[in-house]
Amino acid sequence: MAGSRLCDRRELVADTVMHCHNRLGRIYLTTISPFHRVIVRASLEQAARAM
Repeated sequence: MAGSRLCDRRELVADTVMHCHNRLGRIYLTTISPFHRVIVRASLEQAARAM
């Protein structure tokens, strides 16, 4: 019953919304974004394993 496994599949999604109000905010976001992506991805993978 390979088809029944598809029904047990789960999906974990995270969204981040940021609003830059000035140049300093854009500089901050540009600096932090690569690290943020790595941390969020690792956190989601850890949460998915715990499910």
